[in-house]
Amino acid sequence: MKLFQFSLLLIAIGSSCTSHKKVSESANDIDINMIMQQTRIENQIGVLDFIKDIGKFAISFHQENTIDSQYTCIVPEASMIPAELKPGAKVIFTGLLSKDPSLPPPRIGGEQVFLLARLESIRLFINN
Repeated sequence: MKLFQFSLLLIAIGSSCTSHKKVSESANDIDINMIMQQTRIENQIGVLDFIKDIGKFAISFHQENTIDSQYTCIVPEASMIPAELKPGAKVIFTGLLSKDPSLPPPRIGGEQVFLLARLESIRLFINN
């Protein structure tokens, strides 16, 4: 009888832990996705690049308070970038980033890829 009760207790504990864990993971996923859907960037210094295999411009910058994390912001339309700015130029820009499942995966460790959904301003960065 005691063995039966002990078995039921283990099953009950195991079931409650498993179901709680699933709810917790699901809630965390939703929170992370909601936070990461749109991020506003203001006066961010970055480097303009052209990614040949997808045929799009990108602006990359270092993520603050990290050693090797980088954001790569894919520019959806080439017309968003002024003609005088060339790949390799250091720029300062303001805009809205968003996650997009159609974007290419990160190319290096520590990289996060975003879509530059709205570009409000971009200009050449001149270090005084």
